[in-house]
Amino acid sequence: MQKNWYIVYTKTKCEKKVSGTLTKKKIENFCPVNCKQITQFNRIKSVYEPLFSSYVFAHIRENEIGLLKQIENVLNVVYWKGYPAIIQNEEIEEIREFITDHQNIRLERSNVILNTDASIVDRPSYAIDGKIVIIKNKFVKVNLPSLGYTMVAEMENEGVIGREISFGNQELQLQ
Repeated sequence: MQKNWYIVYTKTKCEKKVSGTLTKKKIENFCPVNCKQITQFNRIKSVYEPLFSSYVFAHIRENEIGLLKQIENVLNVVYWKGYPAIIQNEEIEEIREFITDHQNIRLERSNVILNTDASIVDRPSYAIDGKIVIIKNKFVKVNLPSLGYTMVAEMENEGVIGREISFGNQELQLQ
């Protein structure tokens, strides 16, 4: 039986604790953390908080889901149409790369779309490995169809045109 990525639903503000417990139990997991820059008392401060509120991703076999529910601060596994929701490996890798390259990421709700290819919806935009990457004005958007979210981050450079960005194993020249 193969391993898949499942969404573990945790108590509020317990994502890091659950991730630590899963790591101690030698269960591969991923708790994406977003670095936000906030101004406090005329100083810029970096705050690290989970990107997905109350979600931790666990890489396990389906028959191990019962073990997750026994862990402290875990409420349940997220289900979709009566079955545990499976997140594609590619989407986990996209999240890893996006949080590495960007700060102050915000999430926008989108429709959950399973097993569909991307299409170009606006210019300039690019279809990469079936996922939509939109670069418009100074914002980068990556669609996560099986999660029902779009990650959005502002590009740090003022001049986006002529800039090269990397996504996966591809380099893009923005025009």
